[in-house]
Amino acid sequence: MPIVAPISAKDVEQQLVTREEQRRAALLASDLSRIGEIYDDRLFYRHANSRVDDKTSFMDNFAHIKYESLEASDMSVHLAGDTAIVSVAERVVVKRDGVKRQFHVLAMNVWMRESASAPWRFLARQATFDPKAPGVVELP
Repeated sequence: MPIVAPISAKDVEQQLVTREEQRRAALLASDLSRIGEIYDDRLFYRHANSRVDDKTSFMDNFAHIKYESLEASDMSVHLAGDTAIVSVAERVVVKRDGVKRQFHVLAMNVWMRESASAPWRFLARQATFDPKAPGVVELP
């Protein structure tokens, strides 16, 4: 029987950073199939404007919204077994119903997995506008 080395906390943190990158790429591509794989069916998503979505309503938003830019910074990962919190600052540019807007948010993203061999799934998000940045700015 082969010996399997345990996965380090650093490796798990890198898995979550990779999942965050995959999540942002799926949003930018409006890839609903990929978003459906990454986002958990029990999704609770509170936007910075305080609107709340479940997975169905979040996916329905793509009929009206296109992510044009989604840049992350100041990311940190906090592990608690098979649950993780990823704290991140994001600069977002979206076009919603033809109006282009930019805003900066601070978010707490909650990821979970059913077991150590299962993929990390995006379970919840709480975002707030970054108080050090301008609010929502309409762009040309």
